[in-house]
Order: sequence, then C-alpha cells, then structure tokens
Amino acid sequence: DGDGHGAQDTLQACDAPLGYAALGDDCDDRAADISPSAVEVWYDGVDQDCDEADDYDQDGDGSQAYASGGVDCDDLDPLSLGDCGGSPDTAVVDCQEASDIVPGATNGLFWIDPDSDSSTAPFQAYCDVESSAEAWTLIMRLVNANFEYEDPLWTTEALVSEDVYALDVDGGSKYPAFNAVPFTVLRSSTLDLSDAFTEDLGTEYPSALALFQDSGAELGTLPVPYWNSIVQDFSKSWGCTTYNSYGVNQKDYLGVAFISGGALCDWNGGARWGQRVNAYHGGTGNHAGQGWGMYSTISTGDAYRGISQLLWVR
Repeated sequence: DGDGHGAQDTLQACDAPLGYAALGDDCDDRAADISPSAVEVWYDGVDQDCDEADDYDQDGDGSQAYASGGVDCDDLDPLSLGDCGGSPDTAVVDCQEASDIVPGATNGLFWIDPDSDSSTAPFQAYCDVESSAEAWTLIMRLVNANFEYEDPLWTTEALVSEDVYALDVDGGSKYPAFNAVPFTVLRSSTLDLSDAFTEDLGTEYPSALALFQDSGAELGTLPVPYWNSIVQDFSKSWGCTTYNSYGVNQKDYLGVAFISGGALCDWNGGARWGQRVNAYHGGTGNHAGQGWGMYSTISTGDAYRGISQLLWVR
C-alpha cells in the first residue's frame, strides 16, 4: 500500500526488491491509512495504528474498553460508557473533550490534563456533560458551609477535601481543576443541578486561581436574585438598595470601611464571587455578602453561614 510499512513476511536481499519495505509490521498492507505510524481514530471500529487494543468494543456501545486504554469500565455492559473516565495515560484536555469523544457519556470523574507542556500531571475532575452541549468542570463544592473570603485556598494552590464528591457530606472541597482548567464562564449551581447562575467574564482565565488572584471587578449594581435565593433567611436582601454591588473579589474594590447608610443601612460586606446587599440580619439590617467566599464587617459569625452550591467553569 506504499505507506512505508510492509506485511510480516520477510525476504533477505542486499537491496530491497520493488514493493518491499524495511519495516514488516503492517497489520493491513492493503490500506495506506493503516500502519503503526497512523493516527488512531477512536470508536470507529478500525484499528488504525496496529496495536491490537484500540477500538476494542466488545459490547458494541461505541466506547473503547478501559483495559485497552479507553474509558469503558464495563465492556460487557452497553449502558456503561464513561463511568470510570479512563486513566492518566488516556487523559483528555478537558471535560468538553471527554464529552466529545465518549458518545453518550454520563456525569462523573474523568482523567484530564489541560496543561499541554506537561508541567502538571493528569488529575481527575468531575464533569457535567449532560446539562448542556458544552461540558462543565467542577472546581469547588460547599454543603452547608462557606470558605471565608480570606481563606488562602482562594489565592494559593492548596486543596481541601479534594477526594470528596458526596453531596450529603457537610463541608467544602477545592479540587485540582480549580488551579489548572482554563475558562471564560463561571457557573454556580444547586447540588442537584436543577437551578444555576452563569457569568460569562468575556475573557479567558488560565484558571480559577488566576481569577481570584486578580484585582476585583464590579459586574453590576442590580441585585442578582439567584444569590439571594441560596442564602439563609438571616442573609437575604432587606431594605436599602443604594450600596448593592455584584462582582468578583469584592473586598478589593469595596473595602471594609464603615458605610454610613443611615439607620439600618450601614456597615459593609461582599464575596469572592457574589454580591453585597443590605441583609436582614435578624431585623437589624446592614450590608453583607451573598455568594462564594462571603464576608461582612459587622458579624463574622452570622455572616459566614453556609450555602449548598457547586462551582463550575467552562
């Protein structure tokens, strides 16, 4: 077939006769696009690179067997597709690629490696590949908890409970994807994904770590109903609206100085991603934060009451 790889029968000669090649490793010497030098196309039913492992699909579900370097954990079950998410050796760039190459993939853990220069080893990330055509990568989890604004995890590579994905376990997790996955859109969702709020930042950040190390930015002044819906009654919007602000890294541009708003409209607050509103505070008013990494300058105890949310990027 003229692809530089010959069939496995051999001939000894001082010079190669016409039609012979120095390499005798072609698994199909009638097809020029099949040889050990060819690029493998997954899930097309053809072993392009002659390794006898690619495209092994015993149950016919279109997903390559995990034992052969693919992502099908049970190749005898046509309903099992991407449940195990491959291995470090078969890591994909991101959750979107996982969704693209695994037909019918379901939400779960996948091995990803977004760092093309290989300075960071592949790691597992939880991917939402079902909610929309564009897949989401989970970077943080809070269940009845809050990571305080000044917690070092926002601006360092420190991880927290990175192996915990259970939604019935109180507490917070920061996953490796927080430090490594590029994105332009943030999403905060309920634990069951039934409701969510997204923000297109309009520019690509190399990671969430880079975003939260960056300077603060106001994204709007009108209150966002979603943030108000996820907090407990104590922190819900109430009364004054003059000092409402929505953005990222809010302490950077809102500060912590006392706001003289009059009567029940004083004090200050904000969030890493969220908004400052005049909160109920048990009937005492005063401004506080709603969202991720919320803070208040009036009451640290009540201001840090937890939320139950998942933080995603894409």
